[in-house]
Amino acid sequence: MTHTAYPTRRLLVTLLLLLTFAPTLYAQDTVTFDAKQTVGGSLTTVAATATHVFVNQAGGVSVFEAGTLNRVAKLDGAASGMVAGNQLLGVRGGTLIITDITDPTAPVLLGSVQLDANTGLDATAPVVVGNHAYVGLSSFSTGSLKVVDISTPASPAVVATISRRAQGVGVANGHVVVLDRQTAEVVAFDV
Repeated sequence: MTHTAYPTRRLLVTLLLLLTFAPTLYAQDTVTFDAKQTVGGSLTTVAATATHVFVNQAGGVSVFEAGTLNRVAKLDGAASGMVAGNQLLGVRGGTLIITDITDPTAPVLLGSVQLDANTGLDATAPVVVGNHAYVGLSSFSTGSLKVVDISTPASPAVVATISRRAQGVGVANGHVVVLDRQTAEVVAFDV
């Protein structure tokens, strides 16, 4: 992989806004939620399909119907971060967890891999490109970008570690884009 550093704050702010709000604006233009659900506990991430919403909370993932927000399932030990096909990927306690959501009302844990021995690191939601998931890990003193082969969901494997305090990870035009917490740089890696 090659990388190019873009240390300007203007580009950082622009990419943050694009990565953060572009999907939200699109979703607001196409989906209207007329429901509210109190979940409770520590909520960290959310992922959604056209029909279901997956909420990461203490101990597992709650699954809700998209239109009504009625809870239809809860899976202890799972993690939510992003949906790729019929799989839900998320990070909990330094571990990437892959869950089969073919039937969202009966999710099934497929596999997991420990990303780092330091389970106290902040983790980004996974980003998937092809058969690889990219997960950023960071704290004020350490961090990295982990590349995980997910071609066999039952046994995902870390295949590369890139030394960056990856506070944010996104995909843009054939590149994985990383927001480096330490250097305040936006770094793009070819994938």
